[in-house]
Amino acid sequence: MQDLKLVGLKSHDCHILMQQLLPVAIRGILPKNVRQTITRLCAFFSSICSKVIDPLKLDELQAEIVIILCQLEMFFPPSFLDIMVHLLVHVVREIKFCGPVYLRWMYPIERYMKILKGYVKNQYRPKASMIERYIALIVIQIFRKWLDKIKLLLRVRLLTYLHFLLVKIILSGKSGCKSFWSLLIEVFGILF
Repeated sequence: MQDLKLVGLKSHDCHILMQQLLPVAIRGILPKNVRQTITRLCAFFSSICSKVIDPLKLDELQAEIVIILCQLEMFFPPSFLDIMVHLLVHVVREIKFCGPVYLRWMYPIERYMKILKGYVKNQYRPKASMIERYIALIVIQIFRKWLDKIKLLLRVRLLTYLHFLLVKIILSGKSGCKSFWSLLIEVFGILF
């Protein structure tokens, strides 16, 4: 932070910076016309990344991004405007064809790749190491589910047996208050 640089940001961090923090950060720094254009660009990103998009407003968004890009061409040198900036023109059309942007985000895949990278223990064979750890985790999850089913099955059988014992004691007439309550306490002690 001594160099005043942001280092090590993930794509989601850049997404949040662009949509929410950039308009606030440039408020008193840039000239008004540049600031308004960048703020409109950030608002455009916020609107296309929302979970609910009105299909009737997509044409307005298309016209808006064209105007924003023309203004950016007026304020910034041509070396700033590369092909990635031009691709913003096609984002609205992609939303019309494919639906909301959040359905095609790569953030969950990037997070999962971080988990997979954590599985690497052998630097010389990272793929094999990832596969080995992944298979081990899958086997543990399957075994855990199997154990939960066995515990449930045993608990149901135990409850059925204890219910049978309680009914037998009550019907035999030998169930004094003390033995009934002590048996009930034992039943709950075994189950829980």
